[in-house]
Amino acid sequence: MPTASAALDGRLDFYGTYAQLKALSIGGLVIGTQSWTTDQGEVHWTGASWVQTAVVDGLVANSGGVQAGATPLTAMMNRIGTVGGAGYSCVLPISYSSACITVTNGTATATNIFPNAGGTGTEAINALGANAAFSLGANKTVDLVCYTAGQWFTNPLVP
Repeated sequence: MPTASAALDGRLDFYGTYAQLKALSIGGLVIGTQSWTTDQGEVHWTGASWVQTAVVDGLVANSGGVQAGATPLTAMMNRIGTVGGAGYSCVLPISYSSACITVTNGTATATNIFPNAGGTGTEAINALGANAAFSLGANKTVDLVCYTAGQWFTNPLVP
């Protein structure tokens, strides 16, 4: 059955049959960067663990304002409900071409949104530097889209 990867990067490693993998997802296979191998009827799969229809409401942004300890954004639609203070942060899943995530900051304090260092190692949001935080203003919503792995863009560009 599925096991969490050691990197805790929002991904999972799965060893089992194709039917077991399909049963784990909602409406089809789990979305994300996928690598497949087969071994005597078994499917060995690595990919992002969030699904297209998933919604997470009331996330708590993590203190510290650093990428490594940021709260993972694990769904296609995420609403941050608690921010303890300035510099609190969340982190995107590993990017892949055609990824799209909505993030709503439902608090009165800006929140840092980091790209995921577990992907290309140098992921970025807009024209910010590699692994640099994007500040999502209080009571703002932004869509983040990825056309090419390693690069996220916000829509609107400046929310």
